[in-house]
Formats: sequence, structure tokens, C-alpha cells
Amino acid sequence: MKTFVHNRIYKALFILLLFSFLSEGVFAQNISWSPVHKLSKKTGAVEIIGKSNQGYLIHIFGSKEHFIALYDVNMKQEWIKPLILEGKSVRLEEIILPKDTMIMIYSTVGEDYIRSYYARKLSFDGRPSKPVKIGELDVDSRQVDPRMRVKLSKDRTKILCYLKRPNEKPENTRTLLCHVFTTNLQRIGEKEIRIPFKKSTWRIENFVLDNNGNSYFLIRYRNTKLKKSNPFRKQFFLYEYLIEQDITNNYDLNLGEKYVSSVKLNIDNLNKKVSVGGFYSDNSFYSITGTFNLCVDLETSKLLPLAYQKIDSAFLVKLVAERISAHNGEINDFTIKDMVLRDDGGIILIAESEYEINKPYNAPNVYNTYTTNTITYYHYNDILIFSINPDGSVHWNKVVKKRQVSRENDGYYTSYSLSIRRDRIFLIFNDDISRNNNVVQYSISNKGEINVRNLFKDIIATGLSMQLGEDEILIPSIYRSNLRLVKLQY
Repeated sequence: MKTFVHNRIYKALFILLLFSFLSEGVFAQNISWSPVHKLSKKTGAVEIIGKSNQGYLIHIFGSKEHFIALYDVNMKQEWIKPLILEGKSVRLEEIILPKDTMIMIYSTVGEDYIRSYYARKLSFDGRPSKPVKIGELDVDSRQVDPRMRVKLSKDRTKILCYLKRPNEKPENTRTLLCHVFTTNLQRIGEKEIRIPFKKSTWRIENFVLDNNGNSYFLIRYRNTKLKKSNPFRKQFFLYEYLIEQDITNNYDLNLGEKYVSSVKLNIDNLNKKVSVGGFYSDNSFYSITGTFNLCVDLETSKLLPLAYQKIDSAFLVKLVAERISAHNGEINDFTIKDMVLRDDGGIILIAESEYEINKPYNAPNVYNTYTTNTITYYHYNDILIFSINPDGSVHWNKVVKKRQVSRENDGYYTSYSLSIRRDRIFLIFNDDISRNNNVVQYSISNKGEINVRNLFKDIIATGLSMQLGEDEILIPSIYRSNLRLVKLQY
């Protein structure tokens, strides 16, 4: 009897330890910190370039000076070297790391106000190779001087560079200049895409590049001739450039009499389609009645049938209980920040509550009187997550509670960092943007199960993070010009 009881106790302890191990396995990870690097007043900005066979590459820069720093796998800084830019009115557009080669995109302006754009490979000591000219624009000094935008394909073998041409006539059209390269800087596509809207009425919400080098642009158009209450005042369109056929197509993404309040675009290379997901409303552009998704088949370029679903009443009751703004069966103040692709062709939409409040204050001036100024407070609050099946039905939805308020900090510390590992999504954010801040991690499974963990006490620049492979994410921590890099390994 005694032996039997002991065996039952040992078995129970084993199960308890196993459960504890599996629970911790959700978050099983190592946290590594780099030594402090002091940022100067001239070079106070930081961005992560990526991970190479050499280690982690970081761009430290200011308005005129640029440096490349290399950190090894143990987060020790191996070297930091200046990046030399040559030419008149030279401007660095972007640094990217496809595969294991750094590429610098930059531009210069000649005497005739022609801005020329170039790409150069960089060795890991910062020395550039021979430049490859991408294109050029007439940038009269009185007009807009556009920056080049760059995107890598998911397999990191193709590069898209695009520009919006300024100073066009007639005024009711604009042109996107698209250039597609391999990582060896061999040009494989070049196209002008005509956008039939005035320059002040449209913008590119986001753009993607598939593994074959085809480009997709999600464009928001605002028809200023219509009333603000008209659902057709704000419209969305998808433009594509197919390099093999050398053609462009466009698709109307609007939902008739329904308002489209927020949209996101992603390339699903596994299921060979372009996925578009978003929120719609029956009443306004600023609220949410439900979710919708539609797709473009990558092989046929056909727009697949639209599917949408209203947010169920039980979830609305939960939102009200969580003190999230909801009125007349709709949710307010949420914008889609990320779209995660599911293996079965479904999508996961991650939306965040965000808004700004301007508060006036009186400050003394040199004339011993008071001047009224304004401070902008940025609010980044709760996160909504919708897992949507391929047929448009909602598999599950969840709320992540968060309250963040910051003042004039460019959003470095607000919002969240996203990483994806197998069947889990990880959201990492500062729970209190102050010296007493805790960095919190939410783990959400593919079934909607949520686990929460406090990682450490510090403050991180979530807006500058980068996921590097499936198992790690790198996040800068910047406080009073002290830079440290935080590496989380799962």
C-alpha cells in the first residue's frame, strides 16, 4: 500500500513538472543583451539592417553621417565603420540585406536638378562596389523631391524599387516608376504605372513583391467631390505589375454601399494568391461592423469571390465589458497593422486602437508674455486579433488589453513588435512607457489560446524591431542616447 501511494505521488509530481515544462515551452527562449553603445547628437538614429553569416548589421545615422556596426551572435560589437557617400546633394535612400550581401540605395542631384538613383553592393567593411543606375527624376528645387521606396521578396531573391513621379501634366494623373532587380542587381523588370487620380487624393497604403518579381500596390483614393458621409468618398484599388507579361492590371476593392475602414495586403506564395483583408462598416469610415477578405489568383490574375462576416454579438458584449469603444453594434478607432498568413489560405488580422489628442498649454516667451503651444499625445491602446478562414468566416477573435500614451517620440516606444513562430504569434510591447516599464510578451496559438509573460524591466523601441528567421527577433533599447540591442531566441 505504501509503495502504491508513493508511486501515485511520484506520478502526480511528474505530470505536474511535465505540465510546467510544456507551459514554459510556449515561451522557452533566451534573452541576450549587447553592451551599451553611446549615440552622439549627430548620429542618434538606429535601424536594423538584418542578419548575415557575419552577425547582426545595424545602421547608426544622423542627417549627414552614417555608420555600419556589426554585432556577433553573442551580441558583442565587432566593429563600427563609417559609410562613405559620394556625390552632390547625396542622400541615402535605404540599406537592405538580401541573402548575405548588403545593398545601398542612394541618390545624387546634378546641376540640372536631375536626381539620379543608384544601387551598390557593400562589403562588410563598408566599402561600396561599382554603382548600378536605377533611374532618374527631374526634381526642380521648387517641387517635391521624392524618396525611393524599396521592398524585398519573401525569399529575398528579388528587389522592387519605386518612385512617384512629381511635376506631371495633366494634373489628374500620376505615374509610379517601378524597377525590379535580382540580388545581383540585374534588372528584370521596368514599368510605368499610370494612376488616374490627382496627387493629393491618393496614397499607397502598402506594397508587396512576390517571389517571381511581380509587384502589387494597395492604393487608397479619396474623392473630394463627394460628401464625407458618402461610402464612395474613400475607395481602395489594387494595382499589379506582372514582369513576365510586362503588363499592369488593377482591381476595384470596394464593397458597394458599405464603408471600407481599414485594409491590409500580403503575398501568399504558398497558396499562390494575393490576400487582401480588412474591416467594413455599415455607417462610417471610422467604425467596424465586420471583416472581409478577397484574393487575386497569382496564376490567373483573377479576382476571387469576396467573403465578409459581421462581428458576432457575443464578441461585442465582451468588448463593451473590456471598456472598448463600441456603439450601435460597431467598434471604433481600430486600424489594421498586420496581416499574418495561415497555411490553409486563411488570414489573421491584427488591429490596434490608435488616436491623437492635441492639448494646448501656455509657455512664457522673451517678451514676458505667454504663448499658446500644442502638445500632441499619441494613444496606442488595445489590440484586436481576428483569425479568418479561407471562406471568410471568423475562426476566433481575441482582445489584448494595452494602454500606451507617449508624447512627441515618433512612435519608437509605442505599439508592439510582432514575431511569428510556427503555430504561434508573439506580441511584445512596453506596458508603461517610463523608467518603471515592464516589457510584456503575449503568445497567441493558432487556436486563439493566449499566454502572458513579463520579460524584463527596460524600455524597448518596438517600432525598430526586426524578426530574423523563425526563431529570433532583435529589438533596440534606447534610453538617453544609450543604445543596447535585445535578442529574443525562441
